[in-house]
Amino acid sequence: MRLVAIGDVVGEPSTWNPQESTSREPFRYIDISSVDAREKRITGTTTLNPSEAPSRARQLVQPGDVLVSTVRPNLNAVAIVPDELDGATASTGFAVLRPNAERIEPSYLYQGVRSPGFVRGMIARATGASYPAVTERVVRKSTIPLPPLAEQRRIAAMLDKADAIRRKRREAIRLLEEFLRSAFLDMFGDPVRNPKGWEVVRLQDLCSRVVDCPHSTPKYAAGVTDFPCIRTSDLQGGFLDWSSTKYVKQDHYDERIGRHVPAEGDVLYSREGERFGIGALLPSNTRVCLGQRMMLFRPDAKSVTSAFLWGLLNSGGVYHMANQLVGGSTSPHINVHDIRQFRVYKPPLDLQMTYEKTYLTAAACREKIIGVGTRECEALFNSLAQEAFGGEG
Repeated sequence: MRLVAIGDVVGEPSTWNPQESTSREPFRYIDISSVDAREKRITGTTTLNPSEAPSRARQLVQPGDVLVSTVRPNLNAVAIVPDELDGATASTGFAVLRPNAERIEPSYLYQGVRSPGFVRGMIARATGASYPAVTERVVRKSTIPLPPLAEQRRIAAMLDKADAIRRKRREAIRLLEEFLRSAFLDMFGDPVRNPKGWEVVRLQDLCSRVVDCPHSTPKYAAGVTDFPCIRTSDLQGGFLDWSSTKYVKQDHYDERIGRHVPAEGDVLYSREGERFGIGALLPSNTRVCLGQRMMLFRPDAKSVTSAFLWGLLNSGGVYHMANQLVGGSTSPHINVHDIRQFRVYKPPLDLQMTYEKTYLTAAACREKIIGVGTRECEALFNSLAQEAFGGEG
């Protein structure tokens, strides 16, 4: 199929400088953080007055424009502008692609630039040591297959349907995860305010062990082994996501469990990085070791249940305690000693056991949703995108 440069089938947005404008009307601003990189859509905008606009607020967008982030780590932040954001202003951190309606369908272009091959191409072309990025020129010079408009519509409709199924499954999983957090808060109250007046102890008093990861870079195996090495990227929504897990060989596994052998019911916790402040329960029949930036809590069975400790570590209150110590850093990091000293509550064990039943039921439902096709949906969508758009752009 004929390939064309994206720049040959798109136009450019008009621009303005809010700070030089005579208008005092507030405007909607689409920053890089406005785009959910996983969902590939705009999830929120900021309303700004022209006088307070950042220097990057320059590009006027209209419905059907396709936004492609040009800065890492968000080179997979891609979105199509919906009708309700007509006239909004986008950051210059985006390449704003305005499809030529006579040559390319907006939804087809959107699916093309969000395809795994295109994103890999952008990442490979990124330059800059401390703040890797690609230029808008790189985006526009990248190529895309260009079938007739009718075929473009068919391909886009097929991918839209596959993506809708995928999103619905992910949303069901998200709601279950949110339900567990809400149930925890309803049952025990906020850990910071402690409205129910539970006994207050240090976090370490609820645990028989608190273990940090080895301070060394894991030696990953070339393929899958029996020994997963859990990294912060393996924690999603309070659960382990095995889709991109890396593994180690047994001799290296034995080295990394020298301090402690992780076991069922332990809570793994990310104390640093992009997914800072997330805990996940270790399931049964799994031998894992800790990657960098990870730590582990083993609950003291006389004081807490595993599910309660999981809920506590994933609560907004404990996250607030941790966030207070990192001070809003772009690369958050918290010391193990400080985490041990967090002041938290200890509700009655029988109430914790009631919550554990709720947790187990919801977690089982979550696994069932995943088991009946979520991973298959992801694989199908990626396969369809690969078939339609091929490799790197």
